[in-house]
Amino acid sequence: AQTAQGEAIRITGRAANEILDNGGANWDADYRKMLDALLRHFASGVPLDATELEEASTLVKQIHAGNGNNDELACLSALAVRWVLANPQPIPLARTDYRR
Repeated sequence: AQTAQGEAIRITGRAANEILDNGGANWDADYRKMLDALLRHFASGVPLDATELEEASTLVKQIHAGNGNNDELACLSALAVRWVLANPQPIPLARTDYRR
């Protein structure tokens, strides 16, 4: 994505697709890096509130191993949407440390 907002949505979709549709067969360090980047996005711009940041951190820890469930992935996606709505002005995406 070209913006942090687009990347936040892309990350949640990629993680959900890999886990729910592929059973996590391709889960690797890049997916874990993507989730870590997602937490950084959530804390940037107009950040999620402290409770939501804590919830996101907990969800990422649960999903990090590549075995999250539909509810966890849906909650993480909802948090991404909340963050995007709170940050309507495009934020250019900085260089990422993952390739997926």
